[in-house]
Amino acid sequence: VIHETVSTQAHMYAERLDEIAASVRKVQATKLSPKAVSQEIEKHHAILKSSVSVLVALEPVAKAATSPSAEFDKLLAEVMDSSNGELSQNEKMSGPAAEMHPNQAAFVEGVDHVLSAWTALELAVEHEWGGQDTREKRDTLVDEIVDYFDTLVRKRQVPEPSDLEELLLDILDEDFSIALEDGSEKEVARVLCSMFDECKTGNFATVDKMAEEREKRSKGSAAQQSQTMARQDADESDDGSDSDVSMEE
Repeated sequence: VIHETVSTQAHMYAERLDEIAASVRKVQATKLSPKAVSQEIEKHHAILKSSVSVLVALEPVAKAATSPSAEFDKLLAEVMDSSNGELSQNEKMSGPAAEMHPNQAAFVEGVDHVLSAWTALELAVEHEWGGQDTREKRDTLVDEIVDYFDTLVRKRQVPEPSDLEELLLDILDEDFSIALEDGSEKEVARVLCSMFDECKTGNFATVDKMAEEREKRSKGSAAQQSQTMARQDADESDDGSDSDVSMEE
């Protein structure tokens, strides 16, 4: 009877954790800000800690009585690491636990914002200099940059802007047919390295600033397009009026 009761409880907690994990993963996959993702995680944190504490106490029986999914195992490890404080800020930026950490989410968002402000890259995407899949290559570049920093963290190495510059130059040349001569890769590398250091400590100031600037650029572009369309409509209207006058004459 005791074994059946423990088995039922363990299975219930495993299912609950799977549901929470799926919910948090879904939120993280959206384009929400790091703050929103962090709030969603905190909302479930108390439930997670309670569930984990029970499962840890019943671990031998729970393992024998249930077969938790890989998603549950991953989330269990993440919450235990977070609760015990065994990971440093640097270590939280890489590995399985990083998938849930707000610092990682903020840095990924920040990389995307930095690339959106890189004129050379945006021109390449707009005119498809990298082929029909240029936009997909641009999205892949975000992943490549994040992987670059994650690799350095795992090796316990400090990011150097000069090394990142070479990586950016190679990727832009190979994937986007861009031979940079303006030196813009230096500033991009510098900002990325600085932002990485900030995100490690939970400082999202640069990410938030880049997000605001991106939103302003987007609004400015939309306004410009609207003005252009209005001028075109006005020109067409004038052409129509001139034609009517000529016919009357």
